[in-house]
This record gives sequence, C-alpha cells and structure tokens, in this order.
Amino acid sequence: MADNETPTNTALGCTGLTTDTPSRMQLDAGVFFENLSYSSATNAATFKTALDAAITARTGSLGNLLGATRGGGTFVATPTTREPEIDGKRHRVKGLIRFDTWDVRLTGTMVEAYPGNFKRALGPADVATSDSVDTLTLRTQAANSDYLDHVQWVSLLGDGTYMVVEIDNAINLDGVTFTFQDKNEGTIPFNFGAAQGSLAGGENAPFRIKYFHPAT
Repeated sequence: MADNETPTNTALGCTGLTTDTPSRMQLDAGVFFENLSYSSATNAATFKTALDAAITARTGSLGNLLGATRGGGTFVATPTTREPEIDGKRHRVKGLIRFDTWDVRLTGTMVEAYPGNFKRALGPADVATSDSVDTLTLRTQAANSDYLDHVQWVSLLGDGTYMVVEIDNAINLDGVTFTFQDKNEGTIPFNFGAAQGSLAGGENAPFRIKYFHPAT
C-alpha cells in the first residue's frame, strides 16, 4: 500500500469500550462488613434496604460495620495448581491442570481504631469490659470464636447493581501493625484469609461473589 493510500479497514471501533461499559464498571471503594445480614434480598432495591439498615445500626444482628477505610481494598483468590508429568507431553494440556487449593483473602486498611476493629485484626484475642474500660489481651492459639463467620465487601456497579464479595471463616493473617504519626490518623491494615469451616464441602473454595441487579 502506498504511503498516501487510505486503508480500507480503519481502527475505528477497535476498542472494548461500548455503550454497556459505564453500567458495568465498579465504582468507588465500597464498604466492609462482618456478618452482613441480607438473606431476604432478591434484587438491588431489597439489598439496599438491608444494607442501609445495617449501616444505620452499625453493629448487631444486622451486621457489624468495620467503618471507614483508606486506600480501598483488594480481593485475591490465588490457586495452587499442578499438572502431572507425562512422557511425551510438551505443553500444558487442557483437562490435566489441577487446582489443589485456593488462597482467598480480603485486604484493606481501617482508619477506625475502636476495640472491635482491634479485636478483628488481632485474631486470637479477648476483650474484657469493666465499667468504662475495654482491655484487649492476646492468646497464642485461635479459638473457633476468633474466626469471623463472614467478611463482606460491598460496592456498586454503574447500573445500580450491588456487588458483594463474601469470604467465610475469616481471620486476619498478618496480625496488627498500628501506624500512627503526627498530623495524621492511626491506621490498621487487615488481611483476612478465608478458611473452610469443616471437612465437608471441600469441592468449593470458601467464598462467593454475588450480584444484586435492579428489578426488571
């Protein structure tokens, strides 16, 4: 083709951007909960009702709001894979790859340093309350009660869909690094790892992702 010749096939439209893109994009940092109650939700509207009630209550049977965060968060689901070594096999072969385990985590940084968040971050710890004093003490072994039944991250998509990432039997794997400095706020990073609750049901990793769409 000559330098001054116009190509018959231009690059117009060679992009993933479509009219659906704005409605499918995840928005903002979202919010973290422990044991958010939303079992009766069937769409975005009913989920929003449950979410608003839990945020208003902040703690209790509707769920425990972890509070404000900084820097957003991260959901990670990392597999450990293997593939049998077989004579004559030169490349990966469809059907032979095995997913042995999944390392599932929700991470972020809390900026609310109240006793409940410290307890969640410490993991194997106890909180004793006497009059107006809360005292946290650490143990060397985690009890079943130290695992959080569910930790959820909730956010919105552009079309009003609520996206929920929920991990089971969560416990902070990194302990506490409480950072405080002049003219700034104290922060508590967390790294909640999911765990299987029992030996049954091991075919599924201990997490789920749910989408509550606007009613049609």
